[in-house]
Amino acid sequence: MKENTKSEVSSTSTIISSIDECDTKELGRMFSIGFEVISNFQEASAEIEKTQKLAAHFSIRANRGNLIMPYIYCPTRSELNDLDMTPEEIGTEIVKRIGLNESNLDIAVNGDHNLGCCSKKNAKKLQVIFSQEAEEWKTPLDKAEKVLEENIDIIELIPSKYRYPLALSTMHELVINLRATTYKECADKFEEQYHRWIMETNSAQSLQIQNEIHALTGRAAKSAKTAAIFSGLSFFLK
Repeated sequence: MKENTKSEVSSTSTIISSIDECDTKELGRMFSIGFEVISNFQEASAEIEKTQKLAAHFSIRANRGNLIMPYIYCPTRSELNDLDMTPEEIGTEIVKRIGLNESNLDIAVNGDHNLGCCSKKNAKKLQVIFSQEAEEWKTPLDKAEKVLEENIDIIELIPSKYRYPLALSTMHELVINLRATTYKECADKFEEQYHRWIMETNSAQSLQIQNEIHALTGRAAKSAKTAAIFSGLSFFLK
């Protein structure tokens, strides 16, 4: 997780009152700073939500089955919806923490389900691991939220519907590669690209946008300080 400080943007935020006044250099700097600050907040938000949900999931699983003897671990559709993860993604998270051999988990997919074995012992271990990780992400999240607030002047110059990482990184590339020299050109070109992404069913970019916005709006809603910053993104989730 990268850090940023208000001193890096203060000269820009005190001179410019509208994004339309920015020249190419100022636009590039604004999108770069916006991307870094918002990305850090989004990453920490997403990780906390994921680890908290997995901790709760394995807390329930720890109360099933025999302490040692494995049972077939087959997440239900309801569990997958609650976690907002695919069976492969859950399997990958398990293997990252306790290894393929110990988890005895087959990540191969059969239909909608992940087939493999789990045990009460492993479920309890995973509950503890994910709970600890959720706690560890609280400090980076608090830090990211503080930096976000410190850079509020620069963030507020960026139209609310573009305050998510993929939009900011794409617009930054448009500017530094001189494919756009004004904000209007930049916004027009991004909108063209955005509509190409959403026209592609389940494109990687459209799914990334949904994930980023879900993390930003979900976490921001829990804090009055940041709720207003990302309120303009809520229409994406309707």
